[in-house]
Amino acid sequence: IGLMQLMEETASDYNTKGKFDYNLPEQLKEPEVNIRLGCYYLSELMQRFKKRDLAIMAYNAGPGNVEEWLMNDMFSDGNGGLHSTPFKETNDYVDKVLKSYKRYKEIY
Repeated sequence: IGLMQLMEETASDYNTKGKFDYNLPEQLKEPEVNIRLGCYYLSELMQRFKKRDLAIMAYNAGPGNVEEWLMNDMFSDGNGGLHSTPFKETNDYVDKVLKSYKRYKEIY
């Protein structure tokens, strides 16, 4: 839902963790609320996974999936990262986000 494409359950969890007290799901479509919850969630994923690529994968596919893939030699790169995921959507999402990130860094 919204700009950060949050699932209601995830938004609710981080609304509680962050002690924001937003009226969800009603306020979830409000940009300020949606962005604040999405950024809070992403910051938690960055702290948890320590690598931008992994946090982006977890944002798209869920942290549980990323943890499973890290333990699977088929996806793990052996250095605490992943060379791919079994989800094409997640691979495409990470590529798109990183290309956009690179472009924004060039612009700003």
